[in-house]
Amino acid sequence: MPSAWQRRMRWRAMGVLSILSLVTPCLAHAATRYATTPQMELDRCATAWVIHRYVEPQATFEFYAEGELPKGVTPFDLPEAALRRDARRAALEVLIEREHLSDPFVGDLARWVHDAEIRAWARAADSPSVEFERRVMTPILAAPDPPSALHACFAVLDTLRDESGERSRQ
Repeated sequence: MPSAWQRRMRWRAMGVLSILSLVTPCLAHAATRYATTPQMELDRCATAWVIHRYVEPQATFEFYAEGELPKGVTPFDLPEAALRRDARRAALEVLIEREHLSDPFVGDLARWVHDAEIRAWARAADSPSVEFERRVMTPILAAPDPPSALHACFAVLDTLRDESGERSRQ
């Protein structure tokens, strides 16, 4: 028969385990902290927007100088990141393929970003990506800091998505 001390310790252990069982699901679903450099550009902005709108709405975005990423962040659109551009695809296109996204607006967004980032020297002057780049980059360049630039980009992309949806309903 267990002593009073052993019973007390068993009850405490069960209490700790029950608290851990309540906390563990919360920890498992903690928002991902994505990190990149502070230079905001089309691919980086569009990739962050798609992550936030279609993949992980709770995700947060942080900005660090190259080589200064802290532990615990998920890098994106950086050479050491799993989610990065390559010779033929923008980081956004890698994300879309990885997540199997099929939203028509996201497909349009990928074409515009690809045209502006990967085919910049080969695109026609009247390409839709030229207007897209102007609409997105104007508020980004006017923003005082990277978080403000990202917020401005998200607003433009939300507007473009809404406009795209209105056109498809007409």
